[in-house]
Amino acid sequence: MRSDMGELLDEAAQGAPPLRHDADSVLRAGRGRKRRRNAGWAIAAVVAVTAAIGVPQLVRREQAHPVTPAPVPTVVTTPARGAVIPFVTRSQSFEAAGYRVENPEFADVRASVAWITPVGWERPAGWPGLTIYGPGVDPLARFPAPGATIIEVAPINGRRAFWLKPDPRSESRDEPMFFWEYADGLLARLEPSPNRTEKADLPRIAEAFRLAPEQALTVPFRVGYVPAAWSLTEASSSASYRGVRFEHVKRTSLRMKTPDRVYDRPNMDKTPSDALIALEPVPAGTDPDPAKVTCGPHECHRVVADGRYLLRAGGISLSEAEHRRMLESVTMADPDDRATWTSVNEAVPEANQLRVP
Repeated sequence: MRSDMGELLDEAAQGAPPLRHDADSVLRAGRGRKRRRNAGWAIAAVVAVTAAIGVPQLVRREQAHPVTPAPVPTVVTTPARGAVIPFVTRSQSFEAAGYRVENPEFADVRASVAWITPVGWERPAGWPGLTIYGPGVDPLARFPAPGATIIEVAPINGRRAFWLKPDPRSESRDEPMFFWEYADGLLARLEPSPNRTEKADLPRIAEAFRLAPEQALTVPFRVGYVPAAWSLTEASSSASYRGVRFEHVKRTSLRMKTPDRVYDRPNMDKTPSDALIALEPVPAGTDPDPAKVTCGPHECHRVVADGRYLLRAGGISLSEAEHRRMLESVTMADPDDRATWTSVNEAVPEANQLRVP
């Protein structure tokens, strides 16, 4: 069972099996860490001394001019090896080149993702075009050289930028993608949308991007129980799909061995399917009784929040008993009040979260 967001992102992110690439054309993600530095200012007093024979010494202290402190730089936290992988966002909404880049509403163990919509268009016209990779992730790992073409261009805000055109023999598409360093050693990616973007638009959007303080992605519930063999891999806080997704350890062990944290489809297809807990608008005709749990072949669900939303728990590889147990373990917040929501890492049992390899 997959969400629309999950399918879009899988289509955008998954392709050929991870392959080696030329070290000269690939950035090593996660190198170094910026540290916050507070700028200190010393205010010197100017002393005027008037001396005269037989006259006491006079001292006058000039008023110091106020000084504006230097801005504290925004930093990217690099989790220590063995720490739980955080589900955070590192950007805020902005407009550039005739497009609006939304606040990121999706994150997985690799990156956070923001939708891009032409200014004046409704959200369904957008696409998940901006991907901001986290520390320790090499998004270029599966693009082999020389099959993939990398074209260096003028730096973006003083850092490396380039176009990458995948090898059509190993990728399902050949549209070039625009990469740039948004912080030292960390990459972001912009993908075009057919019939909506011009090639020149993407660098202009990248120029307008600014790193924002890290914010935890949040969801409107807490999950008390997830089967032991399942690990959290992605989460969404969008209006159409608010949920968390889990993968069996057979999948996650393959995923976490790759530099870009993407597993290849041949191995994926041999492993158990994913599981999820999702909150969605109630479909028409749904039984409004909140005490009634309805189960189908691959999920169980019930209405919550005074009948406004449907809470689902499921997975093709799980039994109905597991579906029910997951569903009954959920504690709801107010779906319409984000101030009551919980960070993804606090909403899911720690035992079901992946750690930095």
